[in-house]
Amino acid sequence: MPFLRTFPTRAADATGPSPSTYGLLLLSVAAAMCVQSLTDVWLHTSLVQWLAPLSMLAGAVYFNTRSICRRRFGAGLALLAVLIIQLPTAGALAYGVQAFSLPLRDDWFIGIDRAFGFDWLIFQTFMVE
Repeated sequence: MPFLRTFPTRAADATGPSPSTYGLLLLSVAAAMCVQSLTDVWLHTSLVQWLAPLSMLAGAVYFNTRSICRRRFGAGLALLAVLIIQLPTAGALAYGVQAFSLPLRDDWFIGIDRAFGFDWLIFQTFMVE
């Protein structure tokens, strides 16, 4: 079977998010808390909403100490928990930064898009059709 020979026979070890990913997550949460305290624009989330991702991280730690099959599940669980934690954090940063009334950088981002050859009007008409 030539198809099976193109892929390695040994499965890669799933390790989950790296320590730098967790560091960036903590940094973004801290930045969101700082921006919210500076602007007094708070995105309120209840404690129950934080229990799910925190229990998922605890489960990931548990499963990562088990066999390779369970480590893959633990890695997926940790990644999902990181994404769930990052959603309200990004929302809090987006709303909080708007309170600073900084100038828009649309021209700068359009220039970047054009440098990569990306045209928003063509993309938009394609999506509408």
